[in-house]
Amino acid sequence: MKPLRTHKTLPLGARVVGAVRSYATIEECRAAAASRRSENSRAAVIANQIAAERLAKINAPTVTTSAARKARLLALLNDAPGVSADTQADRLLRALLTGTISTVECRQYLDIACPSARVIELRDRGHQISTRWIVQASAAGRLHRWIEYFLIRE
Repeated sequence: MKPLRTHKTLPLGARVVGAVRSYATIEECRAAAASRRSENSRAAVIANQIAAERLAKINAPTVTTSAARKARLLALLNDAPGVSADTQADRLLRALLTGTISTVECRQYLDIACPSARVIELRDRGHQISTRWIVQASAAGRLHRWIEYFLIRE
């Protein structure tokens, strides 16, 4: 059986119409893209949102968990032990009522393996939870970007 060919090989020196131009810098690429679209177009708005999110990730503050905070989070775990989704969501809500909490803190001190799922459940219950990017050390001691959750209003 012959192997399937998904594309034709072009002869050497053939010109491809509509080929993507390579740019030397990201600024040159952005300038070219901006010249092709208006400032209020959907593509421009989406491109600006993506650029803002990338910048927020790059400029995320570095956060450490204090010993007192660790003790408070572990006390919440001891007050509401259990591994059911409802118990984990309740623990997370109690932690959010005391302040912000990061993904790594949820995993290490509240025994919540998937905090994002618990946040979705809390949002479905009507709680307004927002996020921001932070930089925090993992259990192995390496710095990573994580999400930090906080309540908008209660």
